Amino acid sequence: TAMYETLPRLFAQFRAEHPQVRLALHHGPSPVQLNALRQRRVVIVFERLVPREADIAVELVHREPILLALHDGHPLAALPEVPVEALKDEPMIMPSSPSSQLHNASLELMMLHGVEPCVEDEVADIVTGVLMVSIGRGLVMVPQSLRRLQMPGVVVRPLKSRHEVWMELYCYHLKEAGSPLLDEMLAVVRRFRRVGGMTA
Repeated sequence: TAMYETLPRLFAQFRAEHPQVRLALHHGPSPVQLNALRQRRVVIVFERLVPREADIAVELVHREPILLALHDGHPLAALPEVPVEALKDEPMIMPSSPSSQLHNASLELMMLHGVEPCVEDEVADIVTGVLMVSIGRGLVMVPQSLRRLQMPGVVVRPLKSRHEVWMELYCYHLKEAGSPLLDEMLAVVRRFRRVGGMTA
């Protein structure tokens, strides 16, 4: 989901400062990305899951609140904010991977408010979850950046919560792989984080 808002903004900032550098993007699961780093085939990885490896340095890039996507005909869609407690007995669509940051954050947010999740369906990716919302199959929690994915029949509402639970995006790289290119990218990441990378 970071592909919808956060990374385009970050890469646009880098390109504006370094127009002579050609960015090549590669998508893959975390183990593949770690191998690519260690084989020096990539310089930096952007990921929501944090690797805990002795040779890897990790930095926070961005964090954003969790919102609720629901069908525009659902009664809760009329509210400007949806209390988390109102999700009791509502059919929820959840990421299928228990290691997913969104899966864990959604469960944590509901449990902190005493709501036992009523899981209607599980999906491999959040875009499929929003598609299921559009046909009235349930509700799904999404990171704020997914607001840019405008799908017919779906509205996104803030959650009214007593607790802060965030979705976070990290970057990581080899600790001993210093290079001018990596240093410049990390400088852009740090400025992005200070100026506009945190969403409240």
